[in-house]
Amino acid sequence: MDAQLIINADDYAISPGVSEAIRKLIEAGRITATSCMTGAEEWPEEGRRLKALVPGTFSAGLHVTLTDQVACVRTPTLAPDGVLPPLKRLWWGVRAGQIMHKDIEAEVRAQVARFIDVYGGPPGHVDGHHHVQQFPLVRDVILDLWSDETVPYSSWLRISADTPVRIFKRGTAPLKALLIAAAGRGLKKAARRRGISVNDGFAGIYNLQPGADFATVCRCAFAYPAPKTVFMCHPGHADSALAKKDSVTYQRDAEFDFLLGDQFRDMIETSHVSLVPSFF
Repeated sequence: MDAQLIINADDYAISPGVSEAIRKLIEAGRITATSCMTGAEEWPEEGRRLKALVPGTFSAGLHVTLTDQVACVRTPTLAPDGVLPPLKRLWWGVRAGQIMHKDIEAEVRAQVARFIDVYGGPPGHVDGHHHVQQFPLVRDVILDLWSDETVPYSSWLRISADTPVRIFKRGTAPLKALLIAAAGRGLKKAARRRGISVNDGFAGIYNLQPGADFATVCRCAFAYPAPKTVFMCHPGHADSALAKKDSVTYQRDAEFDFLLGDQFRDMIETSHVSLVPSFF
């Protein structure tokens, strides 16, 4: 049986240029999932445009965002000024008990509610910006979305865990990939105990700086997949809105061009990997 691969574009709705690029790739059959930043001011309009695409051809998920962006709700310990903290401050704040569970829960559930309000139903999957779904406290909030049926068991949870063997075979930023994989193992076990569907492989981690060799990242994802792998990517069109919100800009254009190009089409057609929107 061929391995199954979900090609998952992150950061939908962070800017009009990113959203437009992702929709083009969905329509071309080059990606099979996208994760939405529902706290973005562009989300209502971009969400309606995403919903208008052919249903069943892709998974529209929630990209839980707890860093750097504008918060959906002001909370005393997470976003007292209405802006979510930088990644390091979130990590240490959670570890030191300075950021409270109830504040994380309020923000996450507000983002879920915004997804449902625009899209008309729950997300097909859940993951996290900067992999925050795997942080202590945050992962408990995420898992409880299934426990109280806010998110149905037909939706899957993205985990960044993979085996060291596959990570080193791919050879793309292996130390970074190992660190992120280690953070995902606890969530993977906890999710499976609760009957939540998760991926068993994760690819797409690399240096996102301009000029990085994205073609090799793609080739290695196809060459060394787990039976059920999520390949994370960040395609887009750099625009002024993106530049104000994120440091990853023009490399998104490079990813978009490659994913839409002939070389990637040939990878899909000649591989022993099946592109799917969901494993379940």
